[in-house]
Amino acid sequence: MYNILLAIDNSDFSRNALEMSIEIAQNIGAKINVLFVIENKMLYHPLGAMVFNPVIDSFDMGETYSDIYETAREKLRKLGKKVFEETNQVCQKKGVETVCYLREGILAEEIKELAFENDLVVMGRYGLSSKYSGTLLGSAVEEVCRIINRPLLLVPEKKTKIRKIAVAYDNSLFAQKTFKLGNWMDSIWKDELKFEMFSVVDDKKAEKEMQEILEGLTKEKENFTYKVLDSIEPASMILNHVQENDIDLLMMGAYGHSRIRELILGSTTSEVLRKIDKPVLLYR
Repeated sequence: MYNILLAIDNSDFSRNALEMSIEIAQNIGAKINVLFVIENKMLYHPLGAMVFNPVIDSFDMGETYSDIYETAREKLRKLGKKVFEETNQVCQKKGVETVCYLREGILAEEIKELAFENDLVVMGRYGLSSKYSGTLLGSAVEEVCRIINRPLLLVPEKKTKIRKIAVAYDNSLFAQKTFKLGNWMDSIWKDELKFEMFSVVDDKKAEKEMQEILEGLTKEKENFTYKVLDSIEPASMILNHVQENDIDLLMMGAYGHSRIRELILGSTTSEVLRKIDKPVLLYR
């Protein structure tokens, strides 16, 4: 049996992530392991928690730091149990088995600990505090992208019907692994899928080489097409391509070739994740 790890809170992003997880679980016969994490930052900085988390909406000025800590902790535990109850009810109606984990700690680390027992990790692109974070991707999500070695599906707030999948390819090890997930995608979504592999290059020599690589990869796959796009701004080109070609899901490696450039300027992956409004499946 397949296992899906769903990191969830009470946000609209998480509710959409739950719906997508259920759809996948039904199609491949998977169990959903539901994770709710009471984050340390919400406990050790309760005043900040009150600002960034609508659950912690008030406190008594006469309370000690310890009192505020316990109040925050108890409210978040109650929220976690409420989320589990609602999630279990929905999954039972859909015939999907669930196991719930209520943890206290750092979200990324808790996901990492459980990820190796699962085939896919699913989470919303933002959580409860997203309305305060503007266009910045949550640091927890970026950290998860960097430390887990399982496919990671990041789900937006808006529900999407998956019919057309784009695979961003740069011939890196991560991209090669992502390409191999294509066959699994056919079993995850029962509808006939269309795959488009594309690569962004910035010179003619690279364009010719990539044309040959993509042609070889897609040669015997009837539902795969390919394109090579010319741009010195890969993130912008990827975002434009997804928007202009009605892509429902973007698959890409968590990182490409230039790790040094990513450390200095920020990765293409991070820039895409901050701005895209479609589900993204990452692999590293």
